[in-house]
Amino acid sequence: RAGCEELFGPVAVVHRVNTQMQDIRRFENQHLLFGTHAEKQEVEARIMKGREAARKGLADYVQLVSDETDRKNLDAMRGAVDGFFTVQDKVLEASRKAESDPKADELARALLLGESRQAYQKVSTAAEAWWGYNEELTSRMAETSDGSFRNANWMLIGLALAAIVLSIAAGMYITRSITRPVGAAVDLVRAVAAGDLRGRAQAQSNDEIGQLVNLLNEMAENLSHMVGEVRHGIDAIATASTEIAQGNSDLSSRTEQQASNLEETAASMEQMASTVRSSADS
Repeated sequence: RAGCEELFGPVAVVHRVNTQMQDIRRFENQHLLFGTHAEKQEVEARIMKGREAARKGLADYVQLVSDETDRKNLDAMRGAVDGFFTVQDKVLEASRKAESDPKADELARALLLGESRQAYQKVSTAAEAWWGYNEELTSRMAETSDGSFRNANWMLIGLALAAIVLSIAAGMYITRSITRPVGAAVDLVRAVAAGDLRGRAQAQSNDEIGQLVNLLNEMAENLSHMVGEVRHGIDAIATASTEIAQGNSDLSSRTEQQASNLEETAASMEQMASTVRSSADS
């Protein structure tokens, strides 16, 4: 048995069969009370319809039997019902004959109050035991269901707590996976701003943050390369300037030397001219 059908299905069948048997017993009394043939036929049709429904209920219950005790109770109910129907057939036959035979009416009443009552009492006893055992089963089932419900509640609480812990852990992991690369990127930018182009940040993922860190590393590398080239150019300019200054110094020295030589030559020529003039005057 499972679910609501397992819990209430058997009890409903037992109640329905018991109610049908009570109606059949009541119709049996009416059969004797009614005097016309038409009334008796109508009541007898109700009895037969009730018997069919009761037998169907007993047959349906076979699929709902819980254990051996439940099966024994079902068998006892079936036996009691069959015995009652057998005696009731005698009552109905005598009641039909009572329309024309007063002695048959007395027999029918004797059977109704005697053998039929005893047979129906067995039905009531069997139905009471059958009903009582089903109530016991229902109580057990309800207790088991309550226990299962409580266990399910605790399980749900445990799952909820586990989900909360996992959510916190996932949040911390995600936060760290974001803040650490961002912090490294910030440190790299600060170092570059301070003029230190040697630092590099390590990218721990391939997402947007990882791409940003890689771009910052590439930027720092390019800046370092650019500064190196600028320094090399400056050094080359400084070297060229030194060489130019040295050349200018050499050129100045040679110019001064040539000027001195020219002065000496001029002095010599002046002396020669003076000598020539002196020779001419003589």
